[in-house]
Amino acid sequence: MSLWFNSRNAGQSQTLISKDRIGFRGRQTYTIHGSAVNLAARLEALNKDHGTRMLVSARGAALCPRFALRRVADATIRGYAEPIALFTPVLESRDA
Repeated sequence: MSLWFNSRNAGQSQTLISKDRIGFRGRQTYTIHGSAVNLAARLEALNKDHGTRMLVSARGAALCPRFALRRVADATIRGYAEPIALFTPVLESRDA
């Protein structure tokens, strides 16, 4: 699972990722890459367009049956042939 976020928004995707150490002795860093990381980053960026704080792909939503999720839209994502269904968590009202 990959979760990509900045200080306000998040995107979640579910698939394999890999991590690597890059650089040379004395100046190394770690990075992650893979389609899940790319999709999660793209979902995070789409939050602004949809007025959401977290977007979850359909695959991720299927793995979260105990969470209330609302379907937001189907989005065309660069690098994917078919549109991807987007979901966002539904927060219950405290007044209920």
